[in-house]
Amino acid sequence: MLDELFLNSMQSFDFDTEIEKAKSVKTAAAESYVAVPIAAGGSVASAALELTSGEYNRLSATAVAGGSGSAAVTGNVTAVLNGVKANFLFLTNDAPSSKVTVNGSVTLNDTDGVYSAVFVGGINASGAAVNGVNVTLTGTTVTSAFYGNGMSSNAAAATSLKFTGVTAGGYVFAGAGSYNFATVCGDIAFTIASGTYTAQIFGGSRIAGDRNTGLTSQVGTVTLNLNGGTFSNYVFAGGCGVGYGLFDGGTFTSQVTGGTAVNLNGAVINHELYAGGFGAADPSYTTAKGAAVVNYGTAVTAKSGSVVNLYGGGYCSGESSVVYGGANITVSGLGFRQGTTPLTIGTVYGGGNGSGLAAAGSCLVDGGTTITIGGNVLTANVITVKNVYGGGNGAVSAVKGGSRIIFAGNFTGKNADKLSVTGVVSGSGRNGGTVEGTSNLEFNDFQGNVDARIMNFDAVTADGYTEAAFTRAADLSGVGRVNFNFSQNEPIDGTAPVLEFASGVAFSDTTEFTLEFQARAAKSGDYTLILSADTLDLTGNSYTLTDSLYGDSFSATLGDGSSWSYYGFDISMQQSGNNLLLTCTAQA
Repeated sequence: MLDELFLNSMQSFDFDTEIEKAKSVKTAAAESYVAVPIAAGGSVASAALELTSGEYNRLSATAVAGGSGSAAVTGNVTAVLNGVKANFLFLTNDAPSSKVTVNGSVTLNDTDGVYSAVFVGGINASGAAVNGVNVTLTGTTVTSAFYGNGMSSNAAAATSLKFTGVTAGGYVFAGAGSYNFATVCGDIAFTIASGTYTAQIFGGSRIAGDRNTGLTSQVGTVTLNLNGGTFSNYVFAGGCGVGYGLFDGGTFTSQVTGGTAVNLNGAVINHELYAGGFGAADPSYTTAKGAAVVNYGTAVTAKSGSVVNLYGGGYCSGESSVVYGGANITVSGLGFRQGTTPLTIGTVYGGGNGSGLAAAGSCLVDGGTTITIGGNVLTANVITVKNVYGGGNGAVSAVKGGSRIIFAGNFTGKNADKLSVTGVVSGSGRNGGTVEGTSNLEFNDFQGNVDARIMNFDAVTADGYTEAAFTRAADLSGVGRVNFNFSQNEPIDGTAPVLEFASGVAFSDTTEFTLEFQARAAKSGDYTLILSADTLDLTGNSYTLTDSLYGDSFSATLGDGSSWSYYGFDISMQQSGNNLLLTCTAQA
């Protein structure tokens, strides 16, 4: 369904056909209006479009008179519109056979306008807006398409988009769009405060084509702030590359060169959110290639709102969707005095998602994934997450560089009901998704319950401030090492377990237990590292104790009766009943 939705909307935009359709619409308004027409070969210092109400088929701030040739604006292009209706809104150029170069900036401020399609940067050969594109839409309706940089071969140096109360259908690209030609944009900042969006949302650019020579459209960094609004379609921080037809010599790639950053802080996304982009191909032809690339990684911070599925990578059904530099997702919730709006996420994936024509592993996050659940000293809202996967979804997805899933923060006492993770927490992918490298489960200053089923981890790490209680039986037989890192602290309470398994836990005979602490500053006492409600037999498992400050270490086997004689103390790991203890005894 995703492929069909995208491919239906990504076909080449035939301006002549669409404009002729628009002309057939009978209105009492002018057929088209250009605020500042420029003679071919000429230039103007600036161009301004200011209108209150009115209905138009084509509406342009500036264009080449006659629709052919080149012209220039040496300064800025601005449009201030209120209550205007138009089928097409252009700011810098309204015909594919002409070119308007803007040496200044392009600024659009629209209130309560209604448009079929908006091309802020003009179309086709429109020149760059050297000082950037700035768009503020308030109460605006765009029914079919929005391009922050138009469909321009040279787009803006920087783009700022702010949407409040917008209603958008079809698709929205903060970057540029093109068919069989490449575009270049600078950094993009896209903030959505409120509104209703049935549109597919992209923070990057769209490129499509059907020829043998591949092309790449680029944007710099992308920052996508989802502060409000209701979304019923896919949301991507990256761009979209689409290949059509029988040609097999080229891939059409949409690239983000400086990484993406997504902030979910109030938006309600009744669909999927991707930090990467979308690579698609016409399913009618096995040779069609479309790709999306993000360099320097992706970062997602989720504080409030909701989303069905959250991905650190992208989606591909064509050539590929790749993130280089890893993916970092922080599900933090809101901090002190930041509000109480809940955060609800169905499934968090460190990797991406893929299907269709894509080959195995072509939906890739290269550089590893890190997912942090919690982290605030005091969490003010309720965080609800069903599942967490360090990898991606589907056999097409892959992660290289391992995965880390980290629990952090205090979720006890008055905060006990602030965190709920009830499904699966897995260091690998889902439905055949793979993770190459070590999968780590970590607890950093975490106090609270973990209600999920734990699976597919190579290592577990906990610090001395952790008191994690697992309510389900945990099968950790695949874990090669459990590390207690007390290098910066002692356990909170010598009687409270660091890791408590209320329904039991299973380790393998080869699981190694390690502990790092400032051994020369040891204090007499027993510290409970692991407590299991069911039978725990670790006799014969190896363990290693390390002085984190000086690097001295001691290795032994649980149950062999030996201890480390170190600076006036006998130090060892011991099993007592169903507990694993760190025992420090002062020497006489």
